[in-house]
Amino acid sequence: MAPKKLSIPAASDEPVYEIDSFELLWELHKGKAIAGALALVVAIVAIFGWFAFSSARQASAEQAFGAARTAADYQAVIGKYSSSPVAGDAALLLAKSLRDEKKYDDANKVLDQFVKTQPAHPFAPLAKVAAAENLALAGKFDEADQALAAVSQADGKSFAAPFALLLEAELKAAQGQREGALRAYRQLAKSFPASVAARVSAPTAEAFESMAPPAAAKP
Repeated sequence: MAPKKLSIPAASDEPVYEIDSFELLWELHKGKAIAGALALVVAIVAIFGWFAFSSARQASAEQAFGAARTAADYQAVIGKYSSSPVAGDAALLLAKSLRDEKKYDDANKVLDQFVKTQPAHPFAPLAKVAAAENLALAGKFDEADQALAAVSQADGKSFAAPFALLLEAELKAAQGQREGALRAYRQLAKSFPASVAARVSAPTAEAFESMAPPAAAKP
């Protein structure tokens, strides 16, 4: 019996970057988008929070922070040691606990107060990124975009800057703004190539690049 011939469909003239491809990519990645950025921020808080505690564990403020476990504990640290660096650490963790309860406005009040009272704190830029994340989780994408733009302008050289770019890219993608997302991914890779944010986002960024339309030929 002669083997059957395979019927291979003719190659399509349609470009690979059509919207269907983009929608498929987003369906595959949307569950990891904002959540991925949030996980990175929480990890940074944990690492730096432990460093701050372990480097000055004899001081009462650090001891109080090290013993804190609940939202009430973090609030007590903030209230008693408002001018100390660990008050900023406690504010970030308090805001996280409020965010976990979907109390986004309350979380941002904590973060905004922290930034206002300790603008020079090393975690102040991170607090701004976290506030933008809360706005995004509340569905306030325009406000989140504005908050991230403010981080880029005021804190472009801080360790939080690459995370701001990562979140910006994810938010643009979530809103279907493919080119805006691609610009943010490219800026992240160009400005912070060795950052955790750039490495984590590389697979998604490469997928977006593969769907980008070819550059127009110059006359």
